[in-house]
Amino acid sequence: FFSCLFFSSLLAMASKHAASVQYLQKQGLPQFIDKMITSLVDANPDSPIDYLADWVDSMRPCHMSAVSITVVSGSRMQSAQPFKPMVMVALDRETRSTAPANSNDNPEWAENFVLPITEIDAAILQVSLLNADTSEVLGVGAVHLKPLPLMCHNVTLNVSLQMEGKEVGSVKLSLANAKPKEWMAIWGLGVQVNKAIGLIAADETGFSDPYVQLHVGDSMRQTSYKLQTLDPMWNEEFHFDINAEDADLPSLIMNVWDKDWGKDPDFLGSAVLDLNKIQPGEFWVTLQKKGRAEGTCGDLQITIKRGDERAAAVKMAAAPPKAAYSGPPKTRGLYVNILKGIDLLAMDDNGLSDPYVQVRLGPECRNSMIIEKTLNPEWNQRFIFPYDDDRSVLSIDVWDKDVEQDFLGWCSLDLKDVKHGAPLLLDVTKDNQKHGKIQLSVDKAPQSAWLPLYGLTVFVESCKDLKGQSHRLAADSYVQLEMGKQLLQTDVARMSLDPVYNHRIDLKIKTAKETLKFSVWDKVAPVPVLLGTCEVDVGALTLDGDSVQMPLEISKGGVLTGTLMVHFSPTPLTQQLKSVAKPLEHPEFLVEPLMAIRAKVVKCKGLPIMDVGGSCDAYVELVMGTALRRTQFVPDTCNPYFDEVFSIPVVDNKLVVNVWDHDDMGPELVGSAKISADKLVPASGSGHHELTLVNASAITGTVTLEIERMEMEDWLPMYGVAVTVVEASHLPAGVEPYVTLQNGSEEVVTGVCRGSRAEWNQSMPMSFTGGATLNVSVHDGSKKSCIGTATLNVYELPVAFKQAVERVVEIKDEYASQGEVTLRFQLSEPSEVAKAPKLQLVEDAPAGTQVKV
Repeated sequence: FFSCLFFSSLLAMASKHAASVQYLQKQGLPQFIDKMITSLVDANPDSPIDYLADWVDSMRPCHMSAVSITVVSGSRMQSAQPFKPMVMVALDRETRSTAPANSNDNPEWAENFVLPITEIDAAILQVSLLNADTSEVLGVGAVHLKPLPLMCHNVTLNVSLQMEGKEVGSVKLSLANAKPKEWMAIWGLGVQVNKAIGLIAADETGFSDPYVQLHVGDSMRQTSYKLQTLDPMWNEEFHFDINAEDADLPSLIMNVWDKDWGKDPDFLGSAVLDLNKIQPGEFWVTLQKKGRAEGTCGDLQITIKRGDERAAAVKMAAAPPKAAYSGPPKTRGLYVNILKGIDLLAMDDNGLSDPYVQVRLGPECRNSMIIEKTLNPEWNQRFIFPYDDDRSVLSIDVWDKDVEQDFLGWCSLDLKDVKHGAPLLLDVTKDNQKHGKIQLSVDKAPQSAWLPLYGLTVFVESCKDLKGQSHRLAADSYVQLEMGKQLLQTDVARMSLDPVYNHRIDLKIKTAKETLKFSVWDKVAPVPVLLGTCEVDVGALTLDGDSVQMPLEISKGGVLTGTLMVHFSPTPLTQQLKSVAKPLEHPEFLVEPLMAIRAKVVKCKGLPIMDVGGSCDAYVELVMGTALRRTQFVPDTCNPYFDEVFSIPVVDNKLVVNVWDHDDMGPELVGSAKISADKLVPASGSGHHELTLVNASAITGTVTLEIERMEMEDWLPMYGVAVTVVEASHLPAGVEPYVTLQNGSEEVVTGVCRGSRAEWNQSMPMSFTGGATLNVSVHDGSKKSCIGTATLNVYELPVAFKQAVERVVEIKDEYASQGEVTLRFQLSEPSEVAKAPKLQLVEDAPAGTQVKV
């Protein structure tokens, strides 16, 4: 009430124009204030309220996107035996765990986590105390976040932990609203371009064909263009990855352009948003253009989101589908067949052209081949596009390939009412005049063709009647998904034989003939235990509706161990993280982590004079963590050529390039540059880099590198693999087995297992310099005979740096199966990392002691 009176008095004191009422009404103020503004303006039409904008911004309610949680310490933790306590915090479907403390006597952790908030009204933070050695839950507590004043300041509180109605201690937490940099570094930034109003008219028709370019740092995203309008609506979403190492977040720059066919686009205005000062929500920004008065270029509405909220219309993780099949069949993909051109414009001196077409549907773009010296080209090319109702207008630009490409015209087609398969003739228009025709046809594409454009979203809901280990009452289970080289997993569901995961995983697909493997694990120390597996043929799924729900029976050794409830659907188009800054000829997929690179040092250019003789004796160092490679030095030139190639394991988040001047008195640094590891190699497999060298803030030349991805057969020997022989099952009775693993000339052997159970859990390092084949043989130690053999192709394993993968291989003799052996594979550190010297200070050493480093 008093806020209303204060605001009313401020408005009553104003005495100029009422244009900024629109600004206030666009800020999302409460309804009663909105009505009050209208009534006051009617009574005072000349009231100026521009100066109240900052006050209104401070009044607008903020939306919490994430909470920063610091687990500080614990107290009064009671137990019959000492234990190593760890704390797990859970919010929505996200969980985080601290490292174990050394003792339960007033433990201290001081570990910070950032967890997302989907809806503040339902945000309940769950706190669990666990025994790190046994994963046993010792106590639980909860905090409702809504009543806490987290938007104003940090909140410190003690959470009481209880078990079976008894208090077992408390945990001290410090909570705060996560800063934009904290949540953007984890989930990325989502930007939805909603609409614009009152744009500049750039065409003679009194309208424009506007589109928006979004810039965040070096990344750019672009909306589709809207024909002949000053109030366009896009509702298009984009994702930006944010570098956590940057001191401050970059600004979000929004440029609005008018598309002109055959000419440079016209600039309509821009706006800048400081990402360091915003939280998720809807924003109106005023566009500005040099030379025009403020407020005359229009306004743009955007929505800022967490990166993981890019698919607002399809929230599978929050609300999994309940029906076995939901939604009518949809057209997910279209074939666009570009057949030929008829009587196109002549642009060359010979009276002909070299025409090609650029076909665009939404942000996706395809280019046809170039047909030289003709006005009636025949392309007969087929392109496939992802399709939905928001991407229904097909646009075709016709160009003449030349030193400076000449625009021949354009045409468009609304796909909603097109008869599939029928040839169509479209008029090619330039400067409102017709110049020839394009013949094409449109067909519905099968699922095998369009599914790789989308990817597959898997929602792992739960598991029923899970059979855990016999000596454990429950399981700390998680589900691992494996497809091709991709290996992903859900969060751990604690202490349950009917676990609920509610975890969404997006998978890239190379072909629709993929096999998706599920495995359920019990996370126990020292290594997880496999509870069951199953497989799904992706090509057999029917995905043209909204989703498919499937119960999957998991088994181990032929025994049913539970039923997984899983939902499958195409990944929504709004989640495709493709930049449309340039046309995409083919979809590209990064199907495995970058483990090693082959780097060619080509040349340096424009180096400074470092020697008395007026030249430089340069060499180049490539540094990736503890891995170092060095070229030979090239004497007496400031523009040296090296052409030297090195193999380097990717063991750090950046590659540092140092250029030195060779000198008898010791090298001098010429300059340095660095490349982030995620930018070393594009998805196509190789990259060209020309880097600027800097020394003491001065530019000292350039260095050129050519870097390509190394295949698994090349980089695997650099790392090596720890192969664990876990167990054998279904072996003949009365044997005393041991296992031999052989790769080329390399051979390792387990010990002999005696007793009723054949379990080893014996880990042995292997270098795999002998190729792809691993020979596995099981022998009987008592009879000194071979029970059976098997082979395994190690290059088909999805070996990741920190994840283990298991394989069960069937052992056979020349007649029949003799049992199974379970093997676990985990990548080792590269030998040069593992053997990197650990320097220690030698104290109180006698005089004359020689120390070799």
